[in-house]
Amino acid sequence: MKLTTTISFALVLGGCAVPRADRSSPSQKADPAPLSITVTQLESDSWLRNLFAVSIRNTGKDDVTILKPLDGSDYSLHLPFYRFIVKDQNGTMLSMGSRCGISGLWADTKWPDDYLLVLRSGEEFKKTFPLCFVVPEDGEYELRFEYVMDLKTYPRKGKLRRYPEQVWKGAVSSETKTFKLRKQDI
Repeated sequence: MKLTTTISFALVLGGCAVPRADRSSPSQKADPAPLSITVTQLESDSWLRNLFAVSIRNTGKDDVTILKPLDGSDYSLHLPFYRFIVKDQNGTMLSMGSRCGISGLWADTKWPDDYLLVLRSGEEFKKTFPLCFVVPEDGEYELRFEYVMDLKTYPRKGKLRRYPEQVWKGAVSSETKTFKLRKQDI
């Protein structure tokens, strides 16, 4: 009885855990990127102490269709991945903070209509993202941001089985830069 109770309790708590998503680099065979990404650090007084503005710009001549982030895209739970890669001064990747186990489509949205975003040549999509990583101490850290829509390396799972054909597939990353991050434990 005690073992059953313990297992049941663990299953109930399992909805809020640290995701173990693959944070490796996307496949090298992705389409050439007509996109560029820039990252700017923002001031923050919230409990999420490290905020960043991310801009994805269409640098090509033709329109490019991307998907806006889903709930969980920042944790590499659903394509497209909108994710940070953060390393300390020793080159060790930082751990992501925990999050609840609910992810997927945002409330009151329709798939895929509310997620499709057409970027005309020169247009950009801007979004603010909190850095959802455990930062052990104030200091300098290397950071880059990736947009990944790579169906070959990361096959579709769950309810989001079909992605629109017109969506650009590939991966693009910002330059790796050094930022001063503030200690945070998520």
